[in-house]
Amino acid sequence: RPANYLQRIGRAGRKTGNALIVGWAGGSPHDQYFFAQPEEMLRGQVAPPGCFLDAPEMLLRQLLAYALDCWAKEHGSSDVRLPAQMRLLRVDAEDTFPGHFWKFYQEHKARITEQFLELFGDEISPANADHLRLRSNGAGLAGPMKTAFTAVKEQIKRYGEELKKIGQRISALEEDPTLASPVLDETSGEMRPDAAAEIEELEDARRGYRRLQLELMMKYPLNVLADEGIIPNYAFPEPGVTLSALLKEPFDEEAGKIRKGQRRPVEYVRSASQALREFAPFNTFYAEGHKLRISQVDLGSRASALESWRICALCHYMELAPLQVAPSRTCPRCGDTRWPDVGQRRTLVRFRRALSVVDRVAASTAEDSEERDSESYGAAELIDVGPENWSGARLVQKPELVFGFELLQRQLLREINYGRRFDTAKPSPLAGSDVAQRGFLVCKLCGKVSESEAKAQHTPLCGVRRKNDSPEFERIFLYREFRSEAIRLLLPISQLEDQGLLLSMKAALFLGFRKKFLGHPDHLAITTLKEPRNGEVRQFLIVYDTVPGGTGYLAELWKRDGLLEVLRLALDAMQGCRCVEDPSRDGCYRCVYAYQQSHEIPHISRSKA
Repeated sequence: RPANYLQRIGRAGRKTGNALIVGWAGGSPHDQYFFAQPEEMLRGQVAPPGCFLDAPEMLLRQLLAYALDCWAKEHGSSDVRLPAQMRLLRVDAEDTFPGHFWKFYQEHKARITEQFLELFGDEISPANADHLRLRSNGAGLAGPMKTAFTAVKEQIKRYGEELKKIGQRISALEEDPTLASPVLDETSGEMRPDAAAEIEELEDARRGYRRLQLELMMKYPLNVLADEGIIPNYAFPEPGVTLSALLKEPFDEEAGKIRKGQRRPVEYVRSASQALREFAPFNTFYAEGHKLRISQVDLGSRASALESWRICALCHYMELAPLQVAPSRTCPRCGDTRWPDVGQRRTLVRFRRALSVVDRVAASTAEDSEERDSESYGAAELIDVGPENWSGARLVQKPELVFGFELLQRQLLREINYGRRFDTAKPSPLAGSDVAQRGFLVCKLCGKVSESEAKAQHTPLCGVRRKNDSPEFERIFLYREFRSEAIRLLLPISQLEDQGLLLSMKAALFLGFRKKFLGHPDHLAITTLKEPRNGEVRQFLIVYDTVPGGTGYLAELWKRDGLLEVLRLALDAMQGCRCVEDPSRDGCYRCVYAYQQSHEIPHISRSKA
C-alpha cells in the first residue's frame, strides 16, 4: 500500500537528511503491477484512516482494561501491585491480585460499566450498550481472567508431572540398565538396550521441560490475559496457539556426550487462524534465526483433547458424537441419509499447542535464505447457518435479477485442517466436498506425529518406547471455531460459477468496505457457501468478521441498508477511477486491486465488477 510504503521509506535519512531508496520488484502480480506503474506507489493515494467504535467484542476487552484502571486509581499503590511473574500469582487468594480486583469489580461493576459507556456518547448503539451491561453481570468479565490464570497454572503443574516422570525413569535406568528401551546396534545389527543413550535423551528432555516450565512461571500475568484475548491485544484479536520448541544440544564427538550449555527458552504464539497452518504437523516454522519442524501436538492429559465429531456429507452441519449415543438416521440440518455412516465420524483436536524437538545447531538458519520448506494442507471453512442465526433479510426478485442479503448473528464458523495435501486416500464426502486427506497420525499416549505406524515416533517418556503400553494411534483433523457476525448474499448461480466474475465481485465489495469505513477493514473476509435445501443447492457469497464475537461492522452495515451503500460507493469508485481512461487497464490499486488479493489480480476485472 502507498501509505505503508511512505511510512517505511520515511525512516531513511533521519540522521543526515540524505538517503537512497531502492525498491525491489519480485515476480508476483502485485510487484509486477507497481513495476509497470511505479507512480502508483511513489505518489499513491493515502486515505485518512477511520475509526469504528461500535464494536462490542473489542469494547468488552477495553471495558476490562478500564475496570483494572479504576481499581488501580481508587486504591493505594500497596493494594494494586501485580505479581511480576505467574509463579507468584495465587489464583484463589482474596488479598492480592487477582482476588482483590475481582472483589472490587463485583462491588462496582454496574457503576464502572456506565462510566465506560458515557465515554463514548452516542457512538455505541443502544443494543450494544445493553450487550455490554449484560456481559458485565454475574461473573462478568472477571470469569475469563480466572479461567486463563488457572489454565497456565495447570500447564505448569503438567510440566512438573513430566519432570517427575523423567526423574523416576532416570533413577530406574541407573539402578537397572537392562530396563532401557532397545535400539539398533550398528555393529551387530541387533536391537539391544542402551541405558546411556536413553539417559542422555531423558536429560535433554528434562532440560527442555524445565525451560518451558520456567518460562510459564516467569510470564507476566497481564501478558497471559493479552495472549488469551481477554484484554486488548494489538497483535491478533483471538486466543492464540502456542508453539513450544525444545532445542537439543548437539553431540560432542570429542567429549563423547551431549554438550550442555545455557539456552534460552523458545516459544511463539500466533492467532489460531495463522497457527492452523503455520504450526501444523510437519510444517517448518521460521523465526529469530530458528528453523523449527513441528513434530508433536498437545493432546492434553490422557488424550483429553481428542474429540469425536460427526460431519454431514452434504452440508456444513457437524456435532459431537459420543460413542455411546446412536446417531439420528438423517442429518439434523439438511436431512442427508449418509449422516449415520461410519465415514462421517471423525476425530478432531481443537488446536491450542504444538511442540517441536530439534537439534539446536540444525535449527539455526540464515534469516535471509530464500529457500524455505513449507507444507501444503487441505483445509475448509465450515459455516453452518441455523434458524437461531437469522436476523433479518432483504430480497430483490425480478425476472432479470435475483439478489438478496441476510444478517447472521452469533454465527458459528469453523476452519478445519484435514492434513497434508498430498497424504491422501480414497476421497470421502465431508461438508459438501470430497476430502482425500487422511489427517495427522498421532500417538494417543504422547501426541507425537508420524508418517505411518511402521515408522512411528514417540517421546522419551512414551509408554510405547518403554514397552509398557501397546501402541495406540489416531488420525486427527485440527480445527478452530468461533462465533461472529456475517452477511450472506444470494446471487444467481450463473454468477457464482464464473470464477472471474466471483473474484471481481469480491474485489468490488472490499473496495466498497474501504470507502465506507475510511480504511482497510482487514478483519472482514469473504468466502462462498453452498446450502442444500429442498432438493436444490443455493449458493451464497458470505462476508464474515474474523474477530470472535464480531466488531460490529457488519451489524452496522445491516442498518439503514448499509450494504447497498457499500455497493454504490464501490460502483462510483470504479466508474470514476483514472484507469477507466486507459483502454489497456481493467483495474488498478485505486479501485479493485488490493494487496490482500494480489494472487487473484490476473482474474480480477473492473468492467466485470
